Amino acid sequence: MARSSVPAGLVHPTHVSGRYSVRMSTRRVNNAAFGGQTGQYAILTAQAQPPTQVYRIIPGRVWWRRVHWPWRQYRAAVATGTPGVVPPQLAHPGAPGVFVTDRASLRGCDSPADFAWRLSLNAQDQQECQIFGCAVIRPDLPHGFVLAPLPPLPGALPGLTGNGAREWLLAGNIDLDDHMQVHFIERMINGSRYFRLPL
Repeated sequence: MARSSVPAGLVHPTHVSGRYSVRMSTRRVNNAAFGGQTGQYAILTAQAQPPTQVYRIIPGRVWWRRVHWPWRQYRAAVATGTPGVVPPQLAHPGAPGVFVTDRASLRGCDSPADFAWRLSLNAQDQQECQIFGCAVIRPDLPHGFVLAPLPPLPGALPGLTGNGAREWLLAGNIDLDDHMQVHFIERMINGSRYFRLPL
């Protein structure tokens, strides 16, 4: 799996917004954010174990309201020495685990709708990705992780989403941390725009 900090096919001018430097990316013609040709998806086979670096897709509204903003609050609390604060997590409280995929499964995805479709997100999440964009988060696998059984999906092969992406369910939850890479994708009139978000 490629480990470059910059998705293939992107160039990165730097835009400074307030205190944070946000890297904005422009897609080259026909090149998708994580490699491959836009709209062309590899036919993959399921794998029993995930790679050491995995990816999680979160719809934009969920990302900004339930992950990113609580993360900024967490960082501020840590900086001021507030005891007992905990970081936000990548799955909802009470979720069966954290659904993740691999980089190969994201090849060919360009717009937020592409990512949502490839990962077979539910109808509401697909709609929110189309409206609000989506975050693509790359965490490392937790030490001693445990795989939970994937819920059966009618018409899908075990270990794959309904649209052919590899999928694993990590039991428990994963705390957001500043070693993770986050790219935010949103749809513009003239194509997709990508932001590398610092944590």
